[in-house]
Amino acid sequence: MGKKWFMALVLISVLGLAIYTASTKAQFYHYEAGFSGSYTYDLLLNSGLWLMLTGAGLGIIAGAAIALLRRARKPVGKQGAEALFNEWDVSFCILGGFVLMVTGLMIGGIWSPRLVSQGATGFALNLHFLGIIMLLFGSMMVVTRTLVSGDFKRFAPLKDVFKFSRPSEYLPSYSWATWSLVVAVIAMAIKGSFLLIGLALNWPESVAVVIAAIHDILALIAILLALVALGFLIMERYPGAKAVPKTSKAPA
Repeated sequence: MGKKWFMALVLISVLGLAIYTASTKAQFYHYEAGFSGSYTYDLLLNSGLWLMLTGAGLGIIAGAAIALLRRARKPVGKQGAEALFNEWDVSFCILGGFVLMVTGLMIGGIWSPRLVSQGATGFALNLHFLGIIMLLFGSMMVVTRTLVSGDFKRFAPLKDVFKFSRPSEYLPSYSWATWSLVVAVIAMAIKGSFLLIGLALNWPESVAVVIAAIHDILALIAILLALVALGFLIMERYPGAKAVPKTSKAPA
């Protein structure tokens, strides 16, 4: 089994386990008292905050191990967005970002309506939380691996989106996809940090509303960047048929 197939098998297994966990843990209850009703869920966010520390810690350990045991490889030729799946750390970031994008659209926000029924909200929230764990694990791997190895060239594609005529070893889809992942990590970090600090300092509800709005806007930007990367990737894979030179017919 090649490396690509093994990585795909691992990522699909992680996604399947996350879906199973989110569905089995999302118990939904409906209480009615007179004409009023209330809904409550068993959410991983309420009882599984330790998973965030575990995911971050495992990411740091894995990133340091990769940096110490593996030599940096020089890219061969120009790389498109599909080359992001060549590395374990970035692959987990992509998987987590994909889960967050899908579940975020399911849950809804300031710019999108909720797409799931009340009974399925608990499942979407739990899967969203597990997507955060995946993204946190992958992003900590990236940061730790970069710091330990000292190879900051991995972030070079971030400035390539501003180069319109300069040669680069990365194709546009690679650079735009990298920006999408960075914005997704920033959105996660901002909301997670402020929520934890807000709980500790007992900030008013209005602060949480503002942070949620910032998170939703950054999430929308990350989705748009991912769509731009997808558009470039399609153009790179299918550039279109080249013009065929006309040939003159031999005289009869």
